[in-house]
Amino acid sequence: MDRYEYKNQLETLQKLSHIGLWEYDLKTNVLSWTDEVYNIFELDKNIFTPTYDNFLDKVHPEDKQMVREAYLTSIKNQTVYKQIHRLLMNDGRVKWVKDECVTQFDEKGVALYSKGAVQDITELTLAKLKAENEHDKLKAVFDNAPDLLWIKDPKGVYISCNKRFEELYGAKEKDIVNKTDYDFVDKELVSPEYNFSVSPVLVNTIAWVSRIGDDFRKLFDSRAIQLATHSGGNGVDLLNGLRVQFTKLGANVMTKEILTTYQNKCDDVTLENIFVEFINNIKK
Repeated sequence: MDRYEYKNQLETLQKLSHIGLWEYDLKTNVLSWTDEVYNIFELDKNIFTPTYDNFLDKVHPEDKQMVREAYLTSIKNQTVYKQIHRLLMNDGRVKWVKDECVTQFDEKGVALYSKGAVQDITELTLAKLKAENEHDKLKAVFDNAPDLLWIKDPKGVYISCNKRFEELYGAKEKDIVNKTDYDFVDKELVSPEYNFSVSPVLVNTIAWVSRIGDDFRKLFDSRAIQLATHSGGNGVDLLNGLRVQFTKLGANVMTKEILTTYQNKCDDVTLENIFVEFINNIKK
């Protein structure tokens, strides 16, 4: 491959990747750009003279000091310069670029020249900002929903929760995330008399609903009930276990009639009705 062909391929690669190369001579203040840098800055190379000051004039006013200080710091500390900043186009549009360079020094530590690359990341940045904006909107809806909402990983560790859920546990989301139900409910509250595990969130939900008298059907955690009844026990065992737990918590729970009535009727729908009556029979 001859030099001319190599140059053409390099220019093609720069256009495809939106990356331009530059070199800055600190002694002469001469700044050299490849064609793609001119394309990124949307400047005519036959008119515009690339100097460091002229470059700074194209940087967004709010980013100019940051860019200047970052470059000077990289020279002072003899480190790689890396910066993401905005460009302000002549028509008022804003572009985002990623700028990097390395500076060469003489044996006395005097900076000689910098060689770097600038990449147009406008599309990527705008897409990221849009995604963050959509995330913020969804998070606002999630946080302010009237129902208890939470997200767990497959191991039962909390990833997120809304404000209503914070009220239930009496803790902020940051103090709930990365924890499990048993970080908030003592394991001793799960009765050893029964061979199953009652979901702590279910216990907390029932206790909370019984206090505030809210529409507990909206808060009914049928998934937690299924987990409890399908892990070695049945609906009657579950209610007995909850009765023991609430008794330990100081509540007077009357479940004898309920247990007798539904002794052999523990499908999911019936079990929900049991819990409706169960909650109504919780006395403070």
